[in-house]
Amino acid sequence: MFEDGGSVGESSSVAAVIAAWGVGVPPGPEAMGWLASIDAAVLPAGLRLDLLVAWEAQAAWVAAEQHRVLGGLDAPDGPPGPGDEDWVREEVAAALHLSALTADRRLQVARGLRDRLPGTRAALTAGRVDVRKATTIAEATEPLDAVTAAAVEAAVLPKAPSQTLAELKRAVRRAVLAADPADAETRHQRARTDRWVRLIPAEDGMADLYAHLPATDATRIMTAVDTLAHTRAPGDDRGVDARRADALVELVTGEQAGETRVHVTVAATTLAGIDDQPGELAGYGPVTAAVARDLAEGGTWRRLLTDPT
Repeated sequence: MFEDGGSVGESSSVAAVIAAWGVGVPPGPEAMGWLASIDAAVLPAGLRLDLLVAWEAQAAWVAAEQHRVLGGLDAPDGPPGPGDEDWVREEVAAALHLSALTADRRLQVARGLRDRLPGTRAALTAGRVDVRKATTIAEATEPLDAVTAAAVEAAVLPKAPSQTLAELKRAVRRAVLAADPADAETRHQRARTDRWVRLIPAEDGMADLYAHLPATDATRIMTAVDTLAHTRAPGDDRGVDARRADALVELVTGEQAGETRVHVTVAATTLAGIDDQPGELAGYGPVTAAVARDLAEGGTWRRLLTDPT
């Protein structure tokens, strides 16, 4: 902390030096001590942003340390035995006041960073990616074997620090599909069998309707809903979300009929069966080559010439 008696100008200068130093050093206990001594109120706006960035890196380091501890909680003292996995999950849930499901997910992420994703773990420790990005990579690669997971990590990690979370998720989905197209299609078909629709009662005479569908079907539905919702008659004062909700009811109950169109971008070589590059479903993102080919059947196509590199 600053000593009493110094002028505001002196405090600002000292704080500026400390802030600049804090941004340039790796996150960790030493950096945390220096950063905690800075009074952000005496910094100019630019240095406040630098200080914010430094604390964000520090938060990533703290998350990495917590995941390191979580990853070491494989079993109670003594040789592992039956039921140890349940013991670890329940103990973590109780200690952190989490549901068993949330505790289990955090344990799986920690073990993935420990065993299969050394680059992501290092990036989190160094503050180059935050815990949400590290979790995205860990969860997406969990179903993959170690070699494929490493390939996905190598493909997405270099750009991850400069991407938004949404951009990273899209890149990870595409990398997973590209790394092992056959296995990606197998997982898609398995996931397809678990599709569902659920009704959840809500307050004030309302309810929430949830559907877990193949991306192509969900995109078709949303395209149809949007088409109807954007057909606005004079004097219609409903908001666009309300019009979407009413359009969904009209479509499902048969009160409104019409054609829908979805757009998918896919390499000609994939359509010809030469390779299995992922397609890009507009409004959703990457899809497997098989899904893209299914959409191509009977579709109207426009050719785009691109540089393959």
